[in-house]
Amino acid sequence: MLEETGRQQTISTGLKVLIADDNPTARQVMTTMVAPFGWKLVVVSSGQQALEEIDQAIKTEPFDLLLLDWSMPDVGGNEIVQHIKTHKAPEDVPLILIVTAFEYERVRRDSGGEPLIRAVLTKPVTPSSLLDAVTLARPLATSVQALPPSASRSANMPLVGLKLLVVEDNTINQVVARRILESVGATVTVAADGIKALEFLSAGRHCFDAVLMDIQMPGMDGYDATKAIRNDLCLVDLPIIAMTANAMASDREQCLAVGMNDHIGKPFIVEQMTAAILNHTRHNIPTHEPSRHPIENVSPAAHLSAVDVNEALTRAMGDRDLLMILMAEFAQTYAEIANDFDHLLIEGNLRDLARGAHDLKGVSANLGADQLAKATMALQTAAESGNLEQAKQACDDVRALIPNVISEARRIADGGSLDVGNSTCAGGVREGPPG
Repeated sequence: MLEETGRQQTISTGLKVLIADDNPTARQVMTTMVAPFGWKLVVVSSGQQALEEIDQAIKTEPFDLLLLDWSMPDVGGNEIVQHIKTHKAPEDVPLILIVTAFEYERVRRDSGGEPLIRAVLTKPVTPSSLLDAVTLARPLATSVQALPPSASRSANMPLVGLKLLVVEDNTINQVVARRILESVGATVTVAADGIKALEFLSAGRHCFDAVLMDIQMPGMDGYDATKAIRNDLCLVDLPIIAMTANAMASDREQCLAVGMNDHIGKPFIVEQMTAAILNHTRHNIPTHEPSRHPIENVSPAAHLSAVDVNEALTRAMGDRDLLMILMAEFAQTYAEIANDFDHLLIEGNLRDLARGAHDLKGVSANLGADQLAKATMALQTAAESGNLEQAKQACDDVRALIPNVISEARRIADGGSLDVGNSTCAGGVREGPPG
């Protein structure tokens, strides 16, 4: 908090900022988050509106900062950036930050490394990560001397000062892990697979204090990535902690055999993750349990048959806006998963079936869909053992459960099961014209 306040004091409270996002929940979250900064906000719901606001502002008061969603149905972030590049004089180009839910690699690919894009922020954006990006990208008259890690580490933020690499291919699990680790003070970088992790580590061999490694990933899995880190990069002392929904003793033994230091399970539990990281980074472990802000339970009506909303809120560190975003992504990503599993069964592709079941199992557990997590665990076990008949039965069980989970995920995404009221825009915020 002290570091965040210091960064705020170096950034002008008079910045004129445009927020463009077609998702109403994302707009509300971003607007609420930046309101305390004292920025003059204009908020629009489409890329076309963003272009109109940018062009109009040139005539009166140009924008200092653009926070653009990359994927909007009419005009996306890339088109807006290219419009600015083509039609604006260099002195009229604002600071451009791209905000994206789950498409970091797509932004890098589609933009071709466009220099006007000063940073790509992954949703959910935190006040700290936004201020960091603006501070680094915008010339400042004065600089802030960051507090040494030991000065701000406490039982509430035991991982302050630690830089962690999270290697995880599932986007929802990426967001949950990042949210948990950042909530206890860590600086988090996410790699979507083992190959990307090796790239990060090769570029900065001593930049990370620990790696949290998923096991089952396409391309290069966690086992092979760990071997490469130890043997090819010669990072023999870097702590590597496995993250997997497989909780059997044999899984832990295999992790240790390839050179990992520890093993934590999914769904993610903040105390377990924190303790493992502190243990292997040799940081001082608090002598008492970290005090956490109590998470306000939702109403009894929100205890749904397929999703434990209070459990899901706990995984999301009590952040209802984040949970709504995660549920929307889950509903969109996994709506046809049962059909995908059926096709794999018909093809006899038990390997990919096991991998898909493993992926769904971890996500379901993190979002409070425990029955679905158990069913997908059974499906994974059957597929891995090569038992086609058991796999078919388990697939039927998943098919029976998934519609209710998807339905309830959509309801939560709309705020209907969280009793979340619509907040009004803070002072200094102007909504663009309706889309």
